[in-house]
Amino acid sequence: MKLFSSFLFNSALAGQTSCPDPIGSSKLSIYTRENRCVYFYDQRKNFIDAENDCAQIFGEAGNFGKLVTIHHEGFQEWFYEEQKKQLGTWSSIWIGLRAVCDTCPLEWVDNQPMQYENWQNGEPNGPGVENCVEQHAFNEWPGDNNGLWNDIYCSSEINYACQIFPAGTPEPPEKNWPTKGGCPKGWLQFAGACYLIPVTGNGAAEGLQLKNFVGAENDCKSRSPDAHLAIITNQFHKAFLASQFYRLNLWSTPYIGVHAEPENGEFYYVDRDPLVYSNWKAKNPNMPDSKCY
Repeated sequence: MKLFSSFLFNSALAGQTSCPDPIGSSKLSIYTRENRCVYFYDQRKNFIDAENDCAQIFGEAGNFGKLVTIHHEGFQEWFYEEQKKQLGTWSSIWIGLRAVCDTCPLEWVDNQPMQYENWQNGEPNGPGVENCVEQHAFNEWPGDNNGLWNDIYCSSEINYACQIFPAGTPEPPEKNWPTKGGCPKGWLQFAGACYLIPVTGNGAAEGLQLKNFVGAENDCKSRSPDAHLAIITNQFHKAFLASQFYRLNLWSTPYIGVHAEPENGEFYYVDRDPLVYSNWKAKNPNMPDSKCY
C-alpha cells in the first residue's frame, strides 16, 4: 500500500519561519530563536500514537516532526507559557522523553543528551514501569513556575505537542560517535540499535533491489557480521521504523526479522531468540505455509 504525505506549507508570519501544515487540528506557536514550529494538540492520545502523529509532519529539508524536546531553560520557560496559553493552566502534555525498555534510561526522541531537566519534586519515581514523561501546567503546585515533569505510564492518554525545524535541526546533523561503538556511517541510530534501509525509492532501479526473505537476510549479513533483518522488541522500535518508511513514502512493505521454524511452526527472531513483542494484524498469523514476516 502506498503512503501519501502532504508537503503544503503556510507562512506563519511574514519574514519568519514557514511552518508545515500539521496533521489534524492543532494550535501553532513559533519559537523564533531556533526557527522551531511547535504544534499543541488539544486531544488525548497515548505516547506512541502521539509520536506517530508528530512523525507525519514534514519539513522543507525532508525532515519530520517529533514530540517536543527540551534542552535548555530558555525554551522550557517559553514552552511552559505557550502550553498555558494554548491548552490551559490545568493541562498535561507528552514531551519527547521516554525509556525504550524497562531497564533503559530515559532518552530524548531526537537522540540529544540529557543536558537539562525540570522534574517535579520526587520524580522520576517509576523506572521500569512509568517509561514516558509528561509536563504539567498546574499553577497551584508549589514552585511550579515553569512547568514540571513527571514520569507516567506510556499507555496514558493526555494532550501532546509536536515540534519541527522546517529548514533543518539546529543541532549537529550527525552524532560524533566514539571510536569504538556507535553506528556505522549511513546507518540510523535508535535506542542502542542501528538500522539501515537499503531501498529508499520506488523506481525501476530500486525495484531490482527487492529480495525475498532469505535474500534480504543474507544482504543484511553481508553489510555487517552482526546485522540481521530488523528485530523489533517493543512498541518504540516499531513506531520508529514505521515513521522512517512513512517518511520515505515507500510502496513496498519491508520484511522484518521474524520467521517460523518449519519443525514446530513457532515464531522466532532470525537471531534464534524467542519473540518478546508482536503486533499482528487482526486474524493473523493465518497462513501456516507462510513462515516469514
